[in-house]
Amino acid sequence: MDDHSKIKAIVIDDEPEALTRMEYILEAFDFLLKPVDIDELRDTIERYKNKIAPQPDEKLKRFAQAHHLTEREVQIVELLMQNKTSKEIGEELELSRHTVDTHRRRILVYYYFCTNNCAMIELLENSDRLVQGVSCDFKRYLTKKINWHNRLIGIKGARGTGKTTIVLQWLKVQGKPVAKAAYFSLDDLYFLTNTLVDTAKSFFQQGGQILVLDEVHKYPQWAREIKIVYDRFPELQVIFTGSSIIDISRQEGDLSRRAIMYELHGLSYREYLEMNGIMKLPILNLNQITDGNLSIQNYFPSGFRPLESFNNYLRYGYYPFSREDIPGYFQRLQQLIRLIVEYDMAEIKGFDIRNAKKMLQLLYVVAQQVPFKPNLHKLSEKCGIHRNSMGNYIWFLEEARLIRLLHPAGISIATLQKPEKIFLNNTSLAYAMASVMPSIGTIREIFAFSQLTVNHEVRFPKSGDFELDGKIVLEIGGKNKDTKQISGLSEAYLVKDDLEFPVSKVIPLWLLGFLY
Repeated sequence: MDDHSKIKAIVIDDEPEALTRMEYILEAFDFLLKPVDIDELRDTIERYKNKIAPQPDEKLKRFAQAHHLTEREVQIVELLMQNKTSKEIGEELELSRHTVDTHRRRILVYYYFCTNNCAMIELLENSDRLVQGVSCDFKRYLTKKINWHNRLIGIKGARGTGKTTIVLQWLKVQGKPVAKAAYFSLDDLYFLTNTLVDTAKSFFQQGGQILVLDEVHKYPQWAREIKIVYDRFPELQVIFTGSSIIDISRQEGDLSRRAIMYELHGLSYREYLEMNGIMKLPILNLNQITDGNLSIQNYFPSGFRPLESFNNYLRYGYYPFSREDIPGYFQRLQQLIRLIVEYDMAEIKGFDIRNAKKMLQLLYVVAQQVPFKPNLHKLSEKCGIHRNSMGNYIWFLEEARLIRLLHPAGISIATLQKPEKIFLNNTSLAYAMASVMPSIGTIREIFAFSQLTVNHEVRFPKSGDFELDGKIVLEIGGKNKDTKQISGLSEAYLVKDDLEFPVSKVIPLWLLGFLY
């Protein structure tokens, strides 16, 4: 509905030309200060759009009282719906032409307010539909780690890991009506013509208390506007989600001092078992897993066979959408990779989206070799990327959570020219991208690295495969692996994939999947 049609719906041809939109906006200020009932507002908008004369019943009187329309103005609205002129309305209500025009100015201001909020109502309806439709039968590990009482919370993570589901589940548990707690995705077309600040203002003034903003990296100047919302509306809680590529320390507005940030990783093996209804089991920390005096079997029910579903997890378990479509899992994963590189990575400062094809080529070259110590010169030759740019491209892939970089122990990452080893981010990516079936040794190391990095700083030690928090060393291997490489180290453990439960300083590989 264009502006001319809106005006014609209420103000007919004999309205004085001196009436300007600025006057409407100034007069509308009174209406913006009062909470709006969404159902009644929607009902009235439909009546206006369809030119249906409202019935003068008790509901209409309550509506007029709630929205600053007087009894007289309600009568005028009814007559306007019948396409009557100011002169005809004045004669019927025994009012002067000037009085009728004054009332019509007020009605027009409110009409502008109503029609301009149609899109907002659609946002709220979509929020309500999504919140009510989300299942809460399985919740991610991060749900319990987040302090939901903070005023400004940020959740980032790779595409497909389940950020949207987490915030929708939390909103559902709050049990608040959509007018008080709403979910808006910032890639909605609504935000092409409406600012986040104005939207948050309208929501707050209409009684909003909790505002969840999804896909914030799709909105220009998102950090700056979220800071403005945070500062202007101290009674409004804001929770936002975005791609793993977002770095609020590099954004305008100094949002990093205000927001508490969390990162959502893919499913652990423990979560995979629970999501698929196999078994609900506890999270174990590294001390419990490495404590030789603790019987780890006490944490598991008798009859639990930990290896039964492990291989399925390694193939299909990292991304939650595996529950929806196992046969199409790898195809969907390949599409997700392209979306990350061709769409999400455009938000990384310094990345030229015109080089997306080269980035995909680099990723697929890396996928055939991982884990490996990178030779940047050879990689640049294979991918057509300048040697001086290769370090940045590898960093971009890590920021997008498509690969993981392992740096040497004892050296600050900031001083490194290149990592010691490159891994794919998770085992699902390894199976989806490999031209031939990846070796079990490759899968072991990728799995271990992906699970360990969630709660620990992982580096490459002089002996062994991984050093955790500068103290513990792990050597990853198969059933024939011995402790030769880590002999003489006080806190060193062998991790093997053929064990059901720990034996002395030998830890089963699957158990690393219970760290979160």
